[in-house]
Amino acid sequence: MAGPYGLPAELDNTPRWLADHSTGVGAFCDPFGYESDVRVLGGVADPGREKHSWFCRNRADGRYVMTCQAGHRGYMRLCYPHVYMITKRMNGICPRCAFPPAVRELTEAIETLTAEWFAMMPGDGRLSKGRRIEQLREELTQMYQRGEIRTGAPLRLTEIS
Repeated sequence: MAGPYGLPAELDNTPRWLADHSTGVGAFCDPFGYESDVRVLGGVADPGREKHSWFCRNRADGRYVMTCQAGHRGYMRLCYPHVYMITKRMNGICPRCAFPPAVRELTEAIETLTAEWFAMMPGDGRLSKGRRIEQLREELTQMYQRGEIRTGAPLRLTEIS
Protein backbone atom coordinates (compact mmCIF):
# COMPACT_ATOMS: atom_id res chain seq x y z
CA MET A 1 0.00 0.00 0.00
CA ALA A 2 1.54 3.28 -1.09
CA GLY A 3 1.59 6.30 1.19
CA PRO A 4 1.00 9.95 0.31
CA TYR A 5 4.37 10.24 -1.44
CA GLY A 6 3.99 7.08 -3.47
CA LEU A 7 6.40 5.18 -1.24
CA PRO A 8 5.46 1.59 -0.37
CA ALA A 9 5.37 2.07 3.40
CA GLU A 10 5.52 4.81 5.99
CA LEU A 11 7.49 3.91 9.12
CA ASP A 12 6.97 5.60 12.47
CA ASN A 13 10.31 6.89 13.84
CA THR A 14 8.80 8.65 16.85
CA PRO A 15 11.35 8.17 19.66
CA ARG A 16 8.87 7.05 22.32
CA TRP A 17 11.56 5.16 24.19
CA LEU A 18 13.06 8.54 25.13
CA ALA A 19 9.75 10.01 26.24
CA ASP A 20 6.14 10.00 25.17
CA HIS A 21 6.53 13.56 24.04
CA SER A 22 3.74 15.92 23.07
CA THR A 23 4.69 19.28 24.57
CA GLY A 24 5.55 20.97 21.29
CA VAL A 25 3.05 23.18 19.53
CA GLY A 26 2.20 23.82 15.93
CA ALA A 27 3.94 21.83 13.21
CA PHE A 28 5.05 18.24 13.56
CA CYS A 29 8.66 17.19 14.07
CA ASP A 30 10.14 16.82 10.60
CA PRO A 31 13.60 15.17 10.73
CA PHE A 32 13.14 13.36 7.41
CA GLY A 33 11.03 15.80 5.40
CA TYR A 34 7.82 13.78 5.71
CA GLU A 35 5.80 16.82 6.76
CA SER A 36 7.32 19.37 4.40
CA ASP A 37 9.13 17.82 1.47
CA VAL A 38 10.33 14.22 1.40
CA ARG A 39 14.12 14.35 1.37
CA VAL A 40 16.40 11.34 1.31
CA LEU A 41 19.92 12.10 2.49
CA GLY A 42 19.24 15.81 2.58
CA GLY A 43 17.81 15.83 -0.92
CA VAL A 44 20.70 14.14 -2.74
CA ALA A 45 18.87 10.82 -3.24
CA ASP A 46 15.64 10.13 -5.11
CA PRO A 47 12.68 9.52 -2.75
CA GLY A 48 11.02 7.44 -5.46
CA ARG A 49 13.70 4.79 -5.08
CA GLU A 50 13.18 4.38 -1.33
CA LYS A 51 11.21 1.51 0.16
CA HIS A 52 10.10 3.50 3.22
CA SER A 53 9.30 6.99 4.37
CA TRP A 54 10.13 7.77 8.01
CA PHE A 55 8.12 10.21 10.10
CA CYS A 56 7.65 11.40 13.68
CA ARG A 57 4.28 11.93 15.38
CA ASN A 58 5.63 14.44 17.94
CA ARG A 59 5.06 18.17 17.68
CA ALA A 60 8.20 20.19 16.99
CA ASP A 61 9.84 21.99 19.91
CA GLY A 62 11.97 24.27 17.74
CA ARG A 63 13.67 24.98 14.43
CA TYR A 64 17.23 23.78 14.01
CA VAL A 65 20.05 24.11 11.53
CA MET A 66 22.52 21.30 10.88
CA THR A 67 25.90 22.55 9.65
CA CYS A 68 28.86 20.52 8.42
CA GLN A 69 32.55 21.47 8.47
CA ALA A 70 32.32 22.63 4.84
CA GLY A 71 29.45 25.01 5.70
CA HIS A 72 26.58 23.07 4.11
CA ARG A 73 23.35 23.68 6.00
CA GLY A 74 20.05 21.92 6.42
CA TYR A 75 17.03 23.27 8.30
CA MET A 76 14.43 21.22 10.14
CA ARG A 77 11.72 21.34 12.79
CA LEU A 78 12.48 18.88 15.59
CA CYS A 79 11.09 17.55 18.84
CA TYR A 80 13.55 17.34 21.76
CA PRO A 81 13.82 13.52 21.53
CA HIS A 82 14.93 13.81 17.87
CA VAL A 83 17.42 16.52 18.84
CA TYR A 84 18.88 13.99 21.27
CA MET A 85 18.89 11.16 18.71
CA ILE A 86 20.47 13.28 15.98
CA THR A 87 23.10 14.68 18.34
CA LYS A 88 24.03 11.23 19.68
CA ARG A 89 24.02 9.04 16.58
CA MET A 90 22.61 10.62 13.42
CA ASN A 91 25.13 13.36 12.70
CA GLY A 92 28.06 11.53 11.16
CA ILE A 93 27.65 12.43 7.50
CA CYS A 94 26.87 15.47 5.39
CA PRO A 95 25.00 14.26 2.29
CA ARG A 96 26.37 17.06 0.10
CA CYS A 97 29.97 16.26 1.11
CA ALA A 98 29.57 12.51 0.75
CA PHE A 99 27.53 12.59 -2.46
CA PRO A 100 28.66 15.46 -4.70
CA PRO A 101 27.00 15.57 -8.16
CA ALA A 102 29.77 13.55 -9.86
CA VAL A 103 29.35 10.76 -7.30
CA ARG A 104 25.58 10.71 -7.79
CA GLU A 105 26.05 10.45 -11.57
CA LEU A 106 28.53 7.57 -11.24
CA THR A 107 26.33 5.78 -8.72
CA GLU A 108 23.30 6.12 -10.99
CA ALA A 109 25.29 4.75 -13.94
CA ILE A 110 26.53 1.81 -11.87
CA GLU A 111 23.01 0.99 -10.66
CA THR A 112 21.61 1.15 -14.21
CA LEU A 113 24.38 -1.01 -15.65
CA THR A 114 24.07 -3.51 -12.79
CA ALA A 115 20.32 -3.90 -13.39
CA GLU A 116 21.00 -4.44 -17.11
CA TRP A 117 23.79 -6.92 -16.29
CA PHE A 118 21.47 -9.04 -14.14
CA ALA A 119 18.85 -9.11 -16.89
CA MET A 120 21.30 -10.29 -19.57
CA MET A 121 22.07 -13.83 -20.62
CA PRO A 122 25.70 -14.93 -20.21
CA GLY A 123 27.91 -13.91 -23.09
CA ASP A 124 30.30 -11.28 -24.40
CA GLY A 125 27.90 -8.38 -23.86
CA ARG A 126 27.53 -9.28 -20.23
CA LEU A 127 31.30 -9.49 -19.79
CA SER A 128 31.90 -6.03 -21.30
CA LYS A 129 29.11 -4.54 -19.19
CA GLY A 130 30.69 -6.08 -16.07
CA ARG A 131 34.03 -4.52 -17.00
CA ARG A 132 32.38 -1.12 -17.38
CA ILE A 133 30.77 -1.45 -13.94
CA GLU A 134 34.20 -2.20 -12.45
CA GLN A 135 35.72 0.83 -14.23
CA LEU A 136 33.06 3.10 -12.75
CA ARG A 137 33.58 1.61 -9.29
CA GLU A 138 37.29 2.29 -9.63
CA GLU A 139 36.50 5.92 -10.51
CA LEU A 140 34.50 6.18 -7.26
CA THR A 141 37.43 4.73 -5.32
CA GLN A 142 39.81 7.25 -6.90
CA MET A 143 37.46 10.13 -6.04
CA TYR A 144 37.48 8.99 -2.42
CA GLN A 145 41.28 8.70 -2.40
CA ARG A 146 41.59 12.24 -3.84
CA GLY A 147 39.33 13.55 -1.05
CA GLU A 148 36.41 14.46 -3.32
CA ILE A 149 34.16 12.21 -1.20
CA ARG A 150 34.21 13.02 2.51
CA THR A 151 31.86 12.95 5.47
CA GLY A 152 31.75 16.64 6.47
CA ALA A 153 31.52 15.42 10.07
CA PRO A 154 31.17 16.28 12.80
CA LEU A 155 27.90 18.01 12.07
CA ARG A 156 26.65 20.71 14.41
CA LEU A 157 22.94 20.99 15.33
CA THR A 158 21.95 24.46 16.53
CA GLU A 159 18.52 25.74 17.59
CA ILE A 160 17.49 28.87 15.68
CA SER A 161 14.01 29.44 17.15
